[in-house]
Amino acid sequence: MFLRRKKKEPSAPLVSVIVLSHNKAEMTRRCFQGLIDSSYRPIEVVGVDNGSVDETPALYESFARDAAAAGIAFHPIRCDENVGAATGRNLGLHAAQGDYIVFLDTDVVPRTRSWLERLLAVLQEDGSIGIVGPKLIYPTE
Repeated sequence: MFLRRKKKEPSAPLVSVIVLSHNKAEMTRRCFQGLIDSSYRPIEVVGVDNGSVDETPALYESFARDAAAAGIAFHPIRCDENVGAATGRNLGLHAAQGDYIVFLDTDVVPRTRSWLERLLAVLQEDGSIGIVGPKLIYPTE
């Protein structure tokens, strides 16, 4: 889901991508790699670890280095327990600084480098549109 947070001039607005994770480190790694491979900048990733007990906390540490090298700001939030999807997303939303907000689940991997540009263009071209979503392609039937 991609929504307009506040009105701003269309010149390179900051996009905040909020990623909520709970365990499933490999899935989260693929999602994070898709964000690094995305062409749009500036973006920030707000990662909300919802009480993971697997390798996800360590993954957040390595992603912080990879994101910085790719010109992406990363703001991790660690919950001691699973606070649920709504609360986790609200924590991420509170921390986000972007002009536009993207909620991205960890089972989503951006496959087109220009996905953010395409979604952002729709919002910027028509001020009556407040939210857009991408076409999702599932890897299995």
